[in-house]
Amino acid sequence: STRATEIARRAKINNSESDRAMAMQLASRSIALDPEQPDAPATLMGLLIEQPTTLPPEVEKELAATRSHHGRAHVRLAIGGYLSWLIALPLFLWMGVTDWTLAGSMIAGVGLCAVAAAVVYSRGEVTDAVIVGGVIANGITLFLLTRLFGPLVLVPTLGMSTTLAFALLGNRISTILAPVVTISAIGLAMVCESTGLLASSYTFSEKGFTVHSAVLHLPATPTLVTLTTLICAAVCVAAYVIAKIRRHLDHAEETAHLLLWKYRQLVPEHKDEG
Repeated sequence: STRATEIARRAKINNSESDRAMAMQLASRSIALDPEQPDAPATLMGLLIEQPTTLPPEVEKELAATRSHHGRAHVRLAIGGYLSWLIALPLFLWMGVTDWTLAGSMIAGVGLCAVAAAVVYSRGEVTDAVIVGGVIANGITLFLLTRLFGPLVLVPTLGMSTTLAFALLGNRISTILAPVVTISAIGLAMVCESTGLLASSYTFSEKGFTVHSAVLHLPATPTLVTLTTLICAAVCVAAYVIAKIRRHLDHAEETAHLLLWKYRQLVPEHKDEG
């Protein structure tokens, strides 16, 4: 056990995986030969709970596989999120479509995002190029959707939901690019309207403002029902995603605490600590 302790100390100083593995083997053998002596269990527990400064290649490979699996799960959620937008189709028909070209472009954009996500899910690989393409396609779709009720109604809610979905991929590119593209899509629509490149969506007065849609008629009841339905759908999808991630985090915390409790059983005098 003394040799195991010495090698464990050396492994910590040199960050040597080979020394760490040897120390764990020696400590395990010491425990098997003499379960009552305290040094080897304490050494083994320290080695088990200590985080190395760099991950071993085997762990990095397993971690990459796990993250890829979680990435596919998030892509599957994105598919459901995009398809949930299509529940608006009958509502738009109820409101009355004034420009089928624009309406068709929006439907095509949402459908293309859903299909692209489905293809990524089926391939099981979420690469940087795929993420960039998905973020850009999502940004274009959000820009088109600003023609429904302007850039400040509904689109920011949808943009937050999609930005959250991309951020959950855990990729630095998606975490930075998704909010930038979402904000740019909304900002570009506002600039185009303010410069006259697109018809203005809002008319302001001292008593309020009026929304003008480039795609839909805006009768009172159908408009209120449509906006309420779409916003509720976006909130529900976001809440579902967050709840699912929370369950994964809870499971990971339970596993970590359970493993730590098991390790502490190796050293009886540490059972009541922490």
